[in-house]
Amino acid sequence: DGVWYKFVLDSVAGATNMTIITGNTSENKIEGNLMVAGVVAVCAAASDTITISASAETKGDTYIIRSDGVNWYITADVAVTGGATCTQASA
Repeated sequence: DGVWYKFVLDSVAGATNMTIITGNTSENKIEGNLMVAGVVAVCAAASDTITISASAETKGDTYIIRSDGVNWYITADVAVTGGATCTQASA
C-alpha cells in the first residue's frame, strides 16, 4: 500500500549532486538500505535526504523509495563507492 517511486539513472548529471528528500526536510522519515559498491549502507530512521554524488554516479544506479503514508523506505543499488549517501539534513 502507499506510493512508491523508482529512479534509474540513464545519464550522468555532471557537476551537480542530485537529492531525494522527504516533503519537508524536518520530517526525518527515510530509512532502509543502500547497496553501494557491494557494501550495505544503512539509513538510520532519522534520515531525510538521499544524496546522489555527481562525481560517482553511474548509469543504471537504481533507487526505489516507498511510503506507507507515514515513513519512507529506500532500497538502492549503486555501482561506485561514494555514489549515494543518506543523511539527516535538519533535526
